[in-house]
Formats: sequence, C-alpha cells, structure tokens
Amino acid sequence: MYHQTENIGDNGNQLVSWLNTSNDRLVAVIFKAQWSGSSSILRSYMGKIARELPDMEFIWIDVDDNPRLSSDLGINQIPSVILLRNQEVVDHIDGMISRSKFSARMQKFL
Repeated sequence: MYHQTENIGDNGNQLVSWLNTSNDRLVAVIFKAQWSGSSSILRSYMGKIARELPDMEFIWIDVDDNPRLSSDLGINQIPSVILLRNQEVVDHIDGMISRSKFSARMQKFL
C-alpha cells in the first residue's frame, strides 16, 4: 500500500493507527518536504521498493504541514523514515542512503 498523508490532526491517534497496522505488515512512515531535492529522490526509490515489497505500507508525511508530529517523533533531518513492525519502531533512517541499503534494512523486518 502506497499512499500520501496530508495534514494530521491528532498526532496520538494517527500514531496508534500506524502502530496497529504494523501488526499485519511493515509500515514505513516517510517524512519529506516539498523543498527537499532528496525527498524527490527518495520518492523514486520508495516507488521501486513498493513494487518489490508489496506487503509493506508506505505513509508520506510533509514536515511543513505536520510540524508537531515531526517534532514529537524526533524528526530532525529530511528525509527521514521510521519503520514500524509489531507495534514498535524497529528502525529510524535519517537522510538519504542508497535504494539497495533502504531495501536491505526493510527486508530484515518482513
């Protein structure tokens, strides 16, 4: 599942929903910004990874539209990816890494 999430109203409820979803699949919560060139590159990577790993869920969050959520989750670099599995944060990736490294880190939790 690959979708864009816009402005998040209640940070706590949204996080609980993502954690609950992580019981069934690996969830990647991806923090991006329109002004970030790296975020555009990451979108291309994640599109390919989504085709390779169809059981994952990818959730995109714009940090400018959701500053409180970004702050609450300790996002201090764009892009950042938080991986959720079995109701826990299992990995936090700050900044850009190669597509093969992203894929390898995600594969560990499938």
